[in-house]
Amino acid sequence: MRHMTFLRCLAAALALALLFAVTGCTGGERSAPETADSGETVTPETTAPETRDPVKIHVYDPDNEIRSRVYFDSVGDDNFAGLDLFITGPSVSRMDADGATYMSKELRERKTAVEKKLNVKINLTRAEPATMLDEAAAAIASGMYYTDVMLLPLGEVGNFAASGTLMNLHSVPALDLTAPYFDAGSVRALSAGFETYGFASDACPVLTELPALYYNKDAVPDYGGESLREVALKGGLTWDVFLETLSAVRADLGEGEYSVGAGTLGKLLPETVHVSRGGSMISSGELVSPAVSFTPQTLTWSVNIMNGLLIDGSGLVSNANGSVRNFREGDLAFLFETVGEGSNLYGRGVSWSVLPVPRSSSSETYRSLASPDTPVFTVIRGTENAYDIGKTLSALSAWSYGVVPERYVDEVLMTRMSGNDAGDVLDVISKSAVYDLSTVFGPASEALADGTYGFIRRAAESGDPETDYDAYVYEANLAIERLFTTSH
Repeated sequence: MRHMTFLRCLAAALALALLFAVTGCTGGERSAPETADSGETVTPETTAPETRDPVKIHVYDPDNEIRSRVYFDSVGDDNFAGLDLFITGPSVSRMDADGATYMSKELRERKTAVEKKLNVKINLTRAEPATMLDEAAAAIASGMYYTDVMLLPLGEVGNFAASGTLMNLHSVPALDLTAPYFDAGSVRALSAGFETYGFASDACPVLTELPALYYNKDAVPDYGGESLREVALKGGLTWDVFLETLSAVRADLGEGEYSVGAGTLGKLLPETVHVSRGGSMISSGELVSPAVSFTPQTLTWSVNIMNGLLIDGSGLVSNANGSVRNFREGDLAFLFETVGEGSNLYGRGVSWSVLPVPRSSSSETYRSLASPDTPVFTVIRGTENAYDIGKTLSALSAWSYGVVPERYVDEVLMTRMSGNDAGDVLDVISKSAVYDLSTVFGPASEALADGTYGFIRRAAESGDPETDYDAYVYEANLAIERLFTTSH
C-alpha cells in the first residue's frame, strides 16, 4: 500500500479522462416516471449517477429464460375478472418498471404477461412497516380491506406474525411453496410447525440486502497468480485464502493505512461470518419445532476469526464511519459491507471491486446471510382473495425465476456501482442468500435475540463462546416456545 498515493493520482486522471469521453458520447438524460399503477407515488430506491447504455456486464444464463417460461406456463391461465390486486411495502419500487432503468423492459413484460394470463390488475403501493402494521391490524379488527400482499422486510415479519396480521400460507390456495421458483431456504426460515408466514422469490430480487467483501485493487495482492476476483469466481475464496491475503496486506501497510473494516454491516458481521461457514442460529422449517442450533464448539472458529478482526490494531472493523471514509480515500484494503451500500464508496479515484463473503473450506458454495431489510412476501390474514393471491404470486415468481435477478445485477451495477467490473461476482452473490428464523423473530423477542445473534456478537467481542451459553440459549428456546404457542 506504500505506492497507493501515486496509483490513486493516476487512477483519478484516468477516471477524469473517461468521464469526458463518456459524457461526450452519450445523449440526453432519461427520466423515469415515479408513480405506481395504484396512482400513489413510488420513489425509485436509487438514482443512477450517470445515464448511459449498459455495457456487457456479465453473461446471462440462457437456460434461465427457458426454465422460467416453462414454470410460468405450468401455473395455468385463469380469469379474475379484472380484479385489482394490491402489493404493499417499502420495497415495491423494485418490482415497478417505472422505478427501474436497466431492467424496466423485463418488469414491464412480466406485468403484462401476468395480467393477461390471469385477467388481474397488479397495483404497487409504497408504505413503511410501522404504518402497515397499524393499518393492517385495524383493518382486520374492523373487517375492512387493507391490501392483499404485504412485501415486508424480513426483520419485521415476526412483529406482524405476533400481532396476528399474517395468514398461514398453507391456507392460500394455488400457492405450492415446494415449487422451484420459491426460495426453499426462505420458506424454512419463515416456518414453524404447521405455519409458514412468508417467502422470498425472484419476483423481488434481494441482492442489495446481502453482505459482500469490497477490496481495493491497488492494495490487495494476487493470490496464486490470480486476482481475488478470479479466485472467487472459481469458488476458491475460502476464509483461509482471505486470512492469508490479509496477512500479506498487513505486512505492507504504510502510515495511515488500514487492513480491514466494516461499514453498516459491522453489527451483523459476527453472525454473517458464522453462517458463511455453514452455521445457522435456529433450526426451523415446515413441521419442525424451532430451536437454537449452535453450540460453543460450532461457534469457536467463527468467534476466533471475528475476535481477531475486532482487536486487530491495523483494522477498523468496529468503526463503521472510519471504515467507509478510509476505504473511499484508498487507505483501507478490505471492507465488509452490504451490496446496497456500494453507492456510498466512491472516493478519490479508488479502484475497487466486490467479492462474496468467504466460504468454509469444507463448503462448496458461498453463503450470504440475508439482512433484516431483505424483502419477503406475506399475505394479510382474513383476505377474501386468497386463491387469486396465490395464483398471482405463483405467476410473478415463475416468470421471474432466474431472469429478473440477472437483470437486477445490471440495475445495481449501473445505478449503485457506476459500471464497476463486478457484475459476474454480484451474480454469484445474488444466488447465495441464506435465511435464518432468528432474523425473522429476533426483533419480536428480546430473549430470542439475546440467545442467538446477540450471544454470537458478545462472544465475538470477548473471544469466549462458552460463558453463559446455557443460560442464554435456555431463555431463547423458552421464548421460541412461547412465541409459537401464543401466536399460532
